[in-house]
Amino acid sequence: MGQFFTRERFGTPQVYAAFLLLIFCAQCLWLVSRSVAQPLSSEMRRIQTGVSQWQGNGVAKDSPATSEDASHPEVYDPNHSPLWYLVPAFPVWIWPHAAGTHVAATWIWLGRAPYIGFGLLLGASLWYVARRLYGNQGGYIALVLYCFSPGIIRSSSLWSAQPEMGSAWGAFGAIFTAIAVAHTLYAPREVVLWNWRRILLLGL
Repeated sequence: MGQFFTRERFGTPQVYAAFLLLIFCAQCLWLVSRSVAQPLSSEMRRIQTGVSQWQGNGVAKDSPATSEDASHPEVYDPNHSPLWYLVPAFPVWIWPHAAGTHVAATWIWLGRAPYIGFGLLLGASLWYVARRLYGNQGGYIALVLYCFSPGIIRSSSLWSAQPEMGSAWGAFGAIFTAIAVAHTLYAPREVVLWNWRRILLLGL
């Protein structure tokens, strides 16, 4: 563990990157605070449906307000996976007080927290890759453009936007994993034997 927390791994560049991500998080939180007063009914319905699914009440379903046939009380949602409902509802579900009180402001804060987290993780991933490819300066430029991009801030805080930040980070991770797999498959035999622990982790 002592070899992991070294100055090369956690030095000045990491401090600067963390500071930029902190500014990004502050912008997202400010936008969320501006939208808490008037929560969207569709967002509240999505969280409530997800909480119901976390509690074991079946697969997430659409409500009559969003389904094509309002004569049926509930229909399965053909356009979204269950994660569409489960992700924003998870913080509400693990906090029994929030799930029981049904306070709209608390639900909005908790429901948007995972997407802000996804935005932070995507920014950190972008900085890491840009820094590996282009050095510290390239990493800083990429992260500054990311942290002050109106579209990214809007998507991460769900300011009149669909919850797609998790998909963006997942797509980035899929591409990065594919690159890692290619490096592993086409590495020399000596490198493969030396990196057996990383290969095992990648396989898991």
